[in-house]
Amino acid sequence: DLLHLPVEGTRELQAQLCFRAWRRGHAAGVAFWFDVSFGHEVILKTDPGSPPTHWKQTVVYLGAFPEVEAGDVLEAAVTLTQSEENPRQYHISIETS
Repeated sequence: DLLHLPVEGTRELQAQLCFRAWRRGHAAGVAFWFDVSFGHEVILKTDPGSPPTHWKQTVVYLGAFPEVEAGDVLEAAVTLTQSEENPRQYHISIETS
């Protein structure tokens, strides 16, 4: 909730992610997108199923392609660190277990 987050709170963001595989295959990466609410009536959605905008999704490849079975639980720790050169950009790191 950026409305209540102090500016310095955006310098580094961390989250624990937990996914369940829908089908058998390989886990190659993690995709990111966002939704923003501008008041009660205007919502900007950037997910792959929403109409296109100039905002895009981001994919971070894991560098490995472990096999997964349907129903497998995949966990990761994600850290977004604001770029010192350009505060509009973030470096994304992912650690998988």
